[in-house]
Amino acid sequence: MSGNDVLDNVLLSLEKPKWLIAAANLSVFIHVVGSYQICIVLGVLLMVLSPIGALRDIIIQAKTYKFYS
Repeated sequence: MSGNDVLDNVLLSLEKPKWLIAAANLSVFIHVVGSYQICIVLGVLLMVLSPIGALRDIIIQAKTYKFYS
């Protein structure tokens, strides 16, 4: 296949060699799944670390707080 006969999704338009097409599809799958895992890890880290940062700010502000002013 060449020229205008190639489909928009090149991997679907290829037919030979089948092992190379399977390897390419597997690589795309691993790439997509890996990117979602990174997003999940970053989300969890933000969820865990942001309260720690807020608690640190509260502790720092409490050091200079004047009770009877």
